[in-house]
Amino acid sequence: MQKTFLYWDNLNLYTGAQDVAVAREGAAARRQVRIDFQNLLLLAQAGRPIYRTTASGKINRAFQNVLAQLHNVAAGEKLHPNMLLDRNNHLDAPGAAVLLSGNSDFLDDLMRLHAKKWRVELLSWEHSCNNEMQEWAQENGVFVALDDYYKSVTYLKETEHPRRILRPVVPLDLSRRPA
Repeated sequence: MQKTFLYWDNLNLYTGAQDVAVAREGAAARRQVRIDFQNLLLLAQAGRPIYRTTASGKINRAFQNVLAQLHNVAAGEKLHPNMLLDRNNHLDAPGAAVLLSGNSDFLDDLMRLHAKKWRVELLSWEHSCNNEMQEWAQENGVFVALDDYYKSVTYLKETEHPRRILRPVVPLDLSRRPA
């Protein structure tokens, strides 16, 4: 079985979620939107065990709790060197690289992994994903538009009363996820 590696750019995902929240739920949603890390992990996993996870960006308590479920986690790390390290350490058994980011800085990394026979999957918000990277992923791997799962991977919290949920998460339906 092919090993699955997650590369999670939390800052890119959060800023993209803020933009989608404003477009769908109004200006106040920019401060209220939160990522449901558990459902986002399930979407990225697609039923597969995760061999290694590298996470960059702000690692808050909710994100830490989800990462704690996984083994072999590098939190607070830069994604580029870990993608290169994983590629070089698994030349004989290419894995599946699942990138959660729309940042164009990762396009060359994805191309290098693909050239070494890695399966490549990109999960990103459509509007904040680099167009060239999105098109490349659609042609050479899998592109999963987080917009299609917006209400399953985000929720809204009141800013003055952080325990008050304004819009809860809806159940995640993986049957529509591109394979």
